[in-house]
Amino acid sequence: MIFSLSRRPTGPAAAVPPPAGEFESLGSIFLARLQSERVHLATLSAALARADDNPEAIFHELHSRARRLSGTAGIFEAADIAAAAHALEQAAAAAAHSPADNANPHVWGAMLVLMSLLQRVEAD
Repeated sequence: MIFSLSRRPTGPAAAVPPPAGEFESLGSIFLARLQSERVHLATLSAALARADDNPEAIFHELHSRARRLSGTAGIFEAADIAAAAHALEQAAAAAAHSPADNANPHVWGAMLVLMSLLQRVEAD
């Protein structure tokens, strides 16, 4: 399993447990966000596939979304998702600052890995 609502923080943060049900509530919100992000990534991938002239704005949007998702996934100890989002963040940033076209293999590869992980979370 990629992400579990039963996981509790470890280390210094574990010394002060959250109120009963609060962590599970936050976990449910996080799961809903993951579903939303998968939809946004699908929309951006379709836009990228159609962007013949200049996909720079799409690369910037992918970078921004992946950066936020990477950080949030890290907080919830969803290491696989955090790593995949970070890979997309890096690939999109590099593509945005280069003459990359809409078929950039690094961006597409990272995006497909992340979308696959997000789909698996929905299935669990």
